[in-house]
Amino acid sequence: TPAHRRRVPASPAVAHSPSVPSVRCGAVLVLRPPCFVLVGEETAPSRRGQVATAAGKCEGSETPLQCAVREAAEEFRCVVDAGRCTWVFAFDFHYAGRPYSVDMFSVLYQHVIWAPGLRGHHPLARLRFLSIPQLASLCGSPRADVAEVLRHAVRHELF
Repeated sequence: TPAHRRRVPASPAVAHSPSVPSVRCGAVLVLRPPCFVLVGEETAPSRRGQVATAAGKCEGSETPLQCAVREAAEEFRCVVDAGRCTWVFAFDFHYAGRPYSVDMFSVLYQHVIWAPGLRGHHPLARLRFLSIPQLASLCGSPRADVAEVLRHAVRHELF
């Protein structure tokens, strides 16, 4: 990882044994200045009403950037040019007893091509832009990861 790339340190609660490999993931924040992030509402019955960014696990030999671009197509039904994405930071977390390592990328809204005809296995409903205070207000919900990621982004002055 180049020196200019930052890894947000995991809290002690998410530290894991080196013998258990982390699940590699990629995520993309679609940004609209001055400080808005595109989110979608979860469609699974158990998560209805919760919001998420486009993110998921790397498949096969996919890089985190390739994963983020694929997830944007599947979940947001849009085409993201990988060449327009900027690596933002990485973070680690635990979910269901497994360690995950996420590389977060960002892309400006004007560089996204919307393609409602794209088929995805897990499309998110009601896409909308939320401000960071709106996302921060979601903390306490089961999917507070979005707000936590954005807090890291603000802390590192990424907007």
